[in-house]
Amino acid sequence: AEMLVKKEYYDAIELILKSRKAAANHKEYTCIADLAARLQDTLDMTEEKLDSVLSTICYNFDENGFRKLRKAYALLGKTQAAMEQLHMHYSSAVNNSSIEAVKNYVGEVSLDMKFQEMCQSVQPTKAPTCLLNLCENLFLIMRSYYLLVNWHTKHDAEEYIPISNNVFEIEKNVSREYIRQKLKAGLVRIWHDVQAKVSMFLKSSGLEEYPFEKFIQMLGILRKLTQVAEVFCGDKSDILQDFIKTQSVLYIKNYHRGRMEELKLFLE
Repeated sequence: AEMLVKKEYYDAIELILKSRKAAANHKEYTCIADLAARLQDTLDMTEEKLDSVLSTICYNFDENGFRKLRKAYALLGKTQAAMEQLHMHYSSAVNNSSIEAVKNYVGEVSLDMKFQEMCQSVQPTKAPTCLLNLCENLFLIMRSYYLLVNWHTKHDAEEYIPISNNVFEIEKNVSREYIRQKLKAGLVRIWHDVQAKVSMFLKSSGLEEYPFEKFIQMLGILRKLTQVAEVFCGDKSDILQDFIKTQSVLYIKNYHRGRMEELKLFLE
């Protein structure tokens, strides 16, 4: 436990594995069998702790912390499994961050209230600030993932293994390629999740009711977000761009109609 507090994950796992191996050599003794069971429980708890720390990477990528985690998972033989789990954490982070961003602008939030319902409850006057907060939260996750991908790119270059017939090296290269492809696909997937949350907010918040100044503010925020996406994964944000164009045309038509009606009343 003390090692985990000090973030010495590799040393903690190494000690447990060595102890478990030593216990296996004397498993005929009842007390040793009990010890082996406790060691397994300790290992399971340690892995849970690793997973908990791994989830924090989604919000703030820490190079040193991630290096320690990766080394620990490598010792467990779970490098690929950890990468799978990390991607699940990123998906959860997008969802949780979206809810946290929006619920602050909603009156009362019940436990079973869905994200879409929260978006519908945001007042038009608060919508631009809420959207900005939502985008900022999601940007932090995108930034973390972007740094994660860059770290792996740099790390792979430093640890490049020439093609050989050595089974261990072949497996290592296969694992590295798997992770590289996983990370590449993750860029698009995370942006897709982010885009879905922002689009849901826009569709649910009744843009046509916004004052003109607020509407322009929101367009500016969305413009910045699409620029970030292009750097993040090269995506042109077609879904968001089409939505912006469609909503802008509708808004201008409604705005124009409203002004014409005001003018008509004034002239009468």
